[in-house]
Amino acid sequence: METQDPGDANLRRALKAEFVEASKQTSQNDTIVCRCLAFGESGQHRVFEAFYNGLNHKVGDEHPDAERLLQELSKSDQKLVKLFTLQISVPSAAHQEAVVTRAMKLIRKTLGFTNHLGKSSWRNPRVGIVYPLISRLSIRVALAIAIAEEESLHVASSVRDLLNLLFKVMSMESDETIDLFDDSYHYSDDLNGFLRVTWQQIFGLLLWYIFRHQLTKGYQHIWHQLLILEDKNITFVKRSLSSRSMNVIPRYMCHWAFKLLFNSRAAIGLSFNHFLQRFSDLHEGKSARCMGNDPWNPCNGTHPSNCGRFTDIDLVIPEQSVHTDTCDSKCPRLVWNEVSYDSLIDCPRAVCVSRGTETCLYTKASGRTVAISHVWSHGHGGRPSTGMNRCLHDRFSRLAVSFGCDSYWIDTLCIPEDHTKRIEAIRHINKTFANAKLVLVIDRDLMDLDISEPREANSHQPLTHYTSSTIPIELLESVLATFLVCDWNVRAWTMLEAMRGGRNLHFLCKYDQCLSLNECLSRMCDDGSIEIASIFLSSRHLLPVPKGVKENSYSLESAGAILAYRHATRPGDDVAIWALMTGTEVWGNAADFWRSQVGKEVPTGFLKSSVERAKNVRCFSWAPQTPYVRWEPGWLRRRGDFLEWGRKHYPYDGLGSRMAEITNDGLKASWLFYSLGPEDWSDMYPRLGSGKNAAWVVATSLHTFIPHVALLDALSEQDDSRYEDTTVKLDDNAKQSLVVIWSYNGLWWHWYGVYEWGPCRYGPPRMVPAEILMV
Repeated sequence: METQDPGDANLRRALKAEFVEASKQTSQNDTIVCRCLAFGESGQHRVFEAFYNGLNHKVGDEHPDAERLLQELSKSDQKLVKLFTLQISVPSAAHQEAVVTRAMKLIRKTLGFTNHLGKSSWRNPRVGIVYPLISRLSIRVALAIAIAEEESLHVASSVRDLLNLLFKVMSMESDETIDLFDDSYHYSDDLNGFLRVTWQQIFGLLLWYIFRHQLTKGYQHIWHQLLILEDKNITFVKRSLSSRSMNVIPRYMCHWAFKLLFNSRAAIGLSFNHFLQRFSDLHEGKSARCMGNDPWNPCNGTHPSNCGRFTDIDLVIPEQSVHTDTCDSKCPRLVWNEVSYDSLIDCPRAVCVSRGTETCLYTKASGRTVAISHVWSHGHGGRPSTGMNRCLHDRFSRLAVSFGCDSYWIDTLCIPEDHTKRIEAIRHINKTFANAKLVLVIDRDLMDLDISEPREANSHQPLTHYTSSTIPIELLESVLATFLVCDWNVRAWTMLEAMRGGRNLHFLCKYDQCLSLNECLSRMCDDGSIEIASIFLSSRHLLPVPKGVKENSYSLESAGAILAYRHATRPGDDVAIWALMTGTEVWGNAADFWRSQVGKEVPTGFLKSSVERAKNVRCFSWAPQTPYVRWEPGWLRRRGDFLEWGRKHYPYDGLGSRMAEITNDGLKASWLFYSLGPEDWSDMYPRLGSGKNAAWVVATSLHTFIPHVALLDALSEQDDSRYEDTTVKLDDNAKQSLVVIWSYNGLWWHWYGVYEWGPCRYGPPRMVPAEILMV
């Protein structure tokens, strides 16, 4: 175990020693094996189960000096590494220096990853001594990743397994003990801090490894699944690391945008302190703008409908055609040439870069088109008939030409108001963005960022090929932190546009300077923060697609789970975006969308959510009307009390749950099933305060006037057990949820809703597998 700076000779010697030992373990190439020692396998240990609890002895007021503490932790480190057999194959000795150098660089990154925890994160009074320590286990993992020059799924999977094992050791409960400290010397707080820092160091290494693969090879779902850790109690790690983050968010940052990042799979183990600091470096002192006239308080982060950035008309720039900074604001408006638009038949249109015309001329969108993705409320909105200011057309034309393009696409000029023409234009959006030479992101916060070198005043020529390598890494981290929470990155339409144009995303900064997002992320991977880089793992639409693939593809359930959090202002747009994400023909309503899915399957776990269901559509009472969870709290009156049942259950992709078949007769699937009988009454499972055990109260209330009422839960695809979703929830405190269904004949069942069970001293009634037809 090393305590010196990661760049010193001692750490290099430790890495070389681990290198030599690892090379003796196996001759198999690119292999990393981790397993837990069986009970009694080592004579130095009794059982290792629950060593954290076994060492939970109070130290009292007696605190060891630093030297003694380090000696004891060093002994524990030597024993800890024996609990896990970690074998790696290594290249020839000639490559040793290169491997060690790469491993040292990774360890430097993990120290930066853990140093941002803060002194109270581990509830350890001497964490200032503990957190710089580098365990042998961390060194071994760093070496394994450094040796695997080409990304190895086996290496990544084994590291993920090691994290699961290490967490189980930390969280098990038992009266047994093991000798990680001498019997006479128990410092459980210090050991706890050391173990958790080791866990986080290894987790940081895994995040970096996954991020590098997704960045260099393109997004692959199988690698994304490595972010799912097995133990449900992993949310404890997340809360212990991030409990303070919500209290230190800068005023200017939207809390909903931050919460989307905070609750992602990649956020487990992140403190967000470095991310928040980098954002503050650029935006500290700015007033909040979530709540209109309140400059001091941002939104509460519960839902987009509670944030003025999505709903407050006063926050929309009144003049929806702003002028460029260099314009005198007197240039005329440029509207469409409808004849030119109509002359192009059944193809995506783009605006020609020609100048001097009084109206916009159109051409077929192609690989020489720049597709512009923007937020309407930031001043570039409108329709072809109202047009936009000529200075904006000149800006976009100049930018397009600088990238070797002859046209640009922007919805303001390319999606007409006429319903028929609008539907046709929307049908072509996937093709437009997938084939475009690049997608240019325009957002107010990003366009306020000056990334330029000092230069002469009034020199505002666009530097469209500005590279991230010329930007100080601290500034680049601040720019990317801003990108992650900007208004553009939390909308539904812009997410679709980024997803389809993910091969070559650029974004516009001050003075019309453009940066390539992929170049910025590559620089972050090499030189930047693991924390900020890993947050991008939760934003699949911002990651490049694999080589040879033009656009990302989404299943119905994965697209629906993503859109649950994405706001689309215009009614019906959420269904259109859902269809475009899944490659389905754009339909006018949810009923047509679901009828087009007949003959296909959908995970039952995905259906367990609070999204609105299709109304008055025969055989589709179960079908989501929209993927978006709207915030409309409801109340159920009972015996003079008000029982809140408005908690929202967000949809998740249902990965690992039993599949349901969509048929013309309804939804056919196996569920865990309990039918309420005459012996069931509302107080059978008492609730503990308002909003508790809503599933039982709703079901029994419904049963008073409907003969057949039942509770459902999703089944695992592996066996007849209950499906356990391993995804990190938006609400960590959410309890088990159940589906309430009803029927008049006990054969054809209708969807009623999803409600929470508990907290209650009783679990749900015994449920058994059953085939259900929902109509």
